[in-house]
Amino acid sequence: MADSRNPQAGDVLVAHPKTPQSPWSKTVVVLTEVNANGAVGLIINKSAGYAFSDCIAVENSALNPEIYVGGPVNRSALVMLHSNEWYSQNTMQIGRGMAISSDPVMVEKLSEGNDPMDFRLMAGCCGWSKGQLETELKRKHGWLTMPGDPHYLLKHPTDDLWQRVVGLYSQNWVNTYF
Repeated sequence: MADSRNPQAGDVLVAHPKTPQSPWSKTVVVLTEVNANGAVGLIINKSAGYAFSDCIAVENSALNPEIYVGGPVNRSALVMLHSNEWYSQNTMQIGRGMAISSDPVMVEKLSEGNDPMDFRLMAGCCGWSKGQLETELKRKHGWLTMPGDPHYLLKHPTDDLWQRVVGLYSQNWVNTYF
């Protein structure tokens, strides 16, 4: 299990089952950057209601992935969380077998059918200022944290991803403490 007091890039934040109804209810967030100034992450299980071809002219490809709401910050930015074997112009490895990309070359490669083995596209991201995430992690019914695993984060359908991740968290907790 991830150390909830010291999250790192590649870890997952999971909305606690008792999180009050809000835009954060039942969210699964992959942290992409954690440093002394704060943290950045991507919500990976909330549909934006549109697909890649609704935004970009797709040439010679059957590829038309759904786009997810990555968070409330910079909603016009298209960010891809993907398996780490694929690269674009500004790909950043985030650990645990995952990477992120967000640049015009990425969009061009996707539109031509050159895509990673596993990926999700998000519009926008989440941001926490210095100390903010740590405060949220200490709250009763705050975020649950666990190491990210590209298999369940990038391959599973998103309609029940939150339930699957909560179940996995629960099983990890039982295995760790019993």
